[in-house]
Amino acid sequence: MSVSSRVIDGALVASIENPPVNALSVQQGVVAALTEAIRSALADPSVEMIVVKGEGRCFSAGADIADFDGDPAKLDQTRALNDLISSASKPVVMAMHGVALGGGLELALAGHYRLCDSSTKLGLPEVTLGLLPGGGGTQWLPRLIGATAAIDLMIGGDQISAREARDCGLVDVVVDGDPLAAARSLAARGPQRPDERPLADEAAAEIEAAKAKHAKILKRSEAARCIVECVEAARLSFDEGCVIERRLFERLMASEASLGLRHAFFGERVVSRIPGLPKEIDPQEFRSIAVVGAGTMGTGIALVMLAA
Repeated sequence: MSVSSRVIDGALVASIENPPVNALSVQQGVVAALTEAIRSALADPSVEMIVVKGEGRCFSAGADIADFDGDPAKLDQTRALNDLISSASKPVVMAMHGVALGGGLELALAGHYRLCDSSTKLGLPEVTLGLLPGGGGTQWLPRLIGATAAIDLMIGGDQISAREARDCGLVDVVVDGDPLAAARSLAARGPQRPDERPLADEAAAEIEAAKAKHAKILKRSEAARCIVECVEAARLSFDEGCVIERRLFERLMASEASLGLRHAFFGERVVSRIPGLPKEIDPQEFRSIAVVGAGTMGTGIALVMLAA
């Protein structure tokens, strides 16, 4: 099962189980399974709150990149899941650990409350694939942490620490104990829909300052320019901003830049796997190595061996 659920003293704990990085895959059924778990919890009178977490080494490293090929409408399942969570009548707490990146962090942004442990890394790295956060992230993030911080995080594509996330308001609490106990404390406040108010008029000056700060990357990156346009759209209503976000996301999905970057992304992972090699192996220790030939290949191999 890609999502497991259990009720613990009135709390429905939904755990994402899609190793190794708990990708929120549409085609593998993860998004549908999590949607069903949330819907069942909302309909169950014995459930008072919902906690979403990830099994294994992380919360979620983001969407399944393979979902970006083909009909972009299939990603509506992810948007519908985020809408279901944000509008839930029961408090929804996102308990993060390891990493919460891309679509995984957007899922967390849809929640009413967010907590993580002190080692968690958070980020929206879509720009590195020539894309932008397309599940509502460009609209929730600036409303939550401000236009400047949102642009910095999305254009840079970098990861921030749990402490930085807490300080900027991205997470409510950092806890290194039982996440369920901390989740109960947050949920006691009741359901709190993510802030969908338009950015204040003062945000216009912040956005212009951010444009000047990131002028170099904006000049060369269409994705970065689209991210700024989405943050500017956060001065509109949430729904209007999401329409603009979706339009720009689909445009970037079909762009040559994004297609090339996604191809490279998959290529790097394919070449890291040796066909026929068992998953579990005991590497041998080499004390001496002979390289036959001193041409381009032989020299390169020798240099790598010396460096190791």
